[in-house]
Amino acid sequence: MMIFNHYKGNFLVKLWFIVAILFPFDASLLLPFSVLGTAISVNRILLILALVVTSFKIIQNQKIKVVNLGTEPVFMILIVFSFLSISWNNDKAGAIQAFTFLIISYILFYLGIYIKTKNLEYRLAYTILLISLMFASLDAILGFRLQISTQSEFKNEIISLFFNPAFFGATMVLLLPFIIQRTLTSKKIKLVFNVFINILVIYFVFRTGSKGIVVSLTLVYLIFIFHFTKKRTYFIKVIISCVIITVLTIFLLEKDYLPREIELKLYEISDIFSGEVWESADSSFGSRNMVWKVGIEKFQENPLLGHGFGSSYSVIYEEVLNSKVLAFHNWWIQILVETGILGSLLFVFLYSKSIVTNLIANHENRIIYLSILVSFIPISLTVGNVLQLWTWWMLFGITFVKFKGGS
Repeated sequence: MMIFNHYKGNFLVKLWFIVAILFPFDASLLLPFSVLGTAISVNRILLILALVVTSFKIIQNQKIKVVNLGTEPVFMILIVFSFLSISWNNDKAGAIQAFTFLIISYILFYLGIYIKTKNLEYRLAYTILLISLMFASLDAILGFRLQISTQSEFKNEIISLFFNPAFFGATMVLLLPFIIQRTLTSKKIKLVFNVFINILVIYFVFRTGSKGIVVSLTLVYLIFIFHFTKKRTYFIKVIISCVIITVLTIFLLEKDYLPREIELKLYEISDIFSGEVWESADSSFGSRNMVWKVGIEKFQENPLLGHGFGSSYSVIYEEVLNSKVLAFHNWWIQILVETGILGSLLFVFLYSKSIVTNLIANHENRIIYLSILVSFIPISLTVGNVLQLWTWWMLFGITFVKFKGGS
């Protein structure tokens, strides 16, 4: 609260900043309202109140205008279409819950647009990263973990404040481009501080054991490498070399090209270094692959309109009941199954428009936003439900803000 009192800004900005601070504490958001026996946390209540009050403030404040009139209405069309799809959705409860997630995602999307107009995106990135890394360090060193994230199946993974390791890793990677940019422009003590944050993010991402998140991490550094090839970016080159070596090591382990002693040592760091977790049918990847195939089959049953927003769980439940994975972990197949070709095209338009906007832009931060947008692709194939990944929707809104000239 000291940060909140110190920061000068209007009521909406302060409420938004509360959301930015609180949301890492509960990435799952409304989960306790749908899962029997799960307690409702104080952080979740405060967060929902902040979102509700903020949304009303947005409506009342006439000074806040739509930044990109060519894209936000498309989001509204997606919301309306999702609401109408409840009528042909057999899982009404799932539809209502998913629609609630979508509304909150839209609020966060709009807040991302607003926060960019106030130039607070770096404050957002550092606030969330530092809080999350602090609790991740407590998790790693002392074994201390908040109750909201003590799920038995993830007890051996670093998940910090988040619902599961994938959400934690995805949040780290999505915010990392801001830190990399500051690392390239800072000097002396600030440079050391930012390098340290980079190292912590890389370490904890690998500790989560999430393969898709590691791929996203690699993509982020590769984009910065290619962008700054003509500048002195020794630090970035060293980091990306480490990531490439790590990926190569995973490949060698999978092919049994490395000595068993080395393999065991690496496996002690993270199970991501085990080739078995990539290929086994009983692994999470093997289970997800099966779910994706079922999803494609279900999509073909109603390709134009889909089975209804929020129907994915009920649609695939019987076919994947014995699987380790009961969610798609693939945003693109999920929206295909739920909203069909029509709804999928709406989201693809939003995503593509943001990429094009930043490709043709002429401002120093465009490399940050392009990194975020590209890294989202493997992330969208990793997390259980993108609608619960709050970081993405706020950053997605930030990437929509248009710039003039070199600003």
